Amino acid sequence: MKVKILSPGAARKKYDDWMNGDYSLTDLPGDYQLLRSKLCTFYKEARTEAAAKPGDSARRLNYLTDALFGLKLYMYLKDQTWFSLRNAADPAFWRFMNVAVVPDILKERWGNSPDHFYAKPQRLYLSVLWWYVHFAWGGDEKSTYALLVSPNMNTDVIQGIVERPGRLGTYVEVMRKILFYYGCLKPEVIRSRQNGRQQDVFRSVMTLNTARLKTTDPDFYRHGPKSYAYDLFLELGFTKYDFTQKKRSSA
Repeated sequence: MKVKILSPGAARKKYDDWMNGDYSLTDLPGDYQLLRSKLCTFYKEARTEAAAKPGDSARRLNYLTDALFGLKLYMYLKDQTWFSLRNAADPAFWRFMNVAVVPDILKERWGNSPDHFYAKPQRLYLSVLWWYVHFAWGGDEKSTYALLVSPNMNTDVIQGIVERPGRLGTYVEVMRKILFYYGCLKPEVIRSRQNGRQQDVFRSVMTLNTARLKTTDPDFYRHGPKSYAYDLFLELGFTKYDFTQKKRSSA
């Protein structure tokens, strides 16, 4: 399968054509028709699975749909020989996927927002979902799924983890450990902090991490990124008793 890309200008034109009814999804090459079929199935499955889970708010439904769709996307691309980390890091690849392959999915999720279709590299929908799952990856699908559906996770976490590249890029292992520990915080502890606004707790951890990385290399930290990430939470006033028993036994 030949990987296709779109420049911002070309993506904008195709986006305008699709919105105006001048672009047909049946014009896709055969390989991309198959890919489109897979992604549409994944999205419908994710939507159905999300609706069956606890939580009656539209925001929670949207988050779970995004997370479960992202995991299905990640697992599928993981097995494709034509896909690589280089493709994942290329906004031009994701622009093509968003605008040319599944624009109907994006329209359902984000309306006509150009930012999520093609305009802002840090908000390209499929890219955001792939990277979120990549940062949440726990070594296998089962553990990653458990983290993604944790009650602590929401759309603010996706935004906070994906849209915060460091000065020298993103330290993947640190992001994975931060997400792991955040997912292990007791929900009642999060609710008790900062008026119960989850994004403030997570934002505080990410802000501290950004500051600490200017002077600290997690690879040279005692016990490496795992201990480094755990200490971020301790520095913010959390204790080992604020985490689940599973976390305390593995710390």
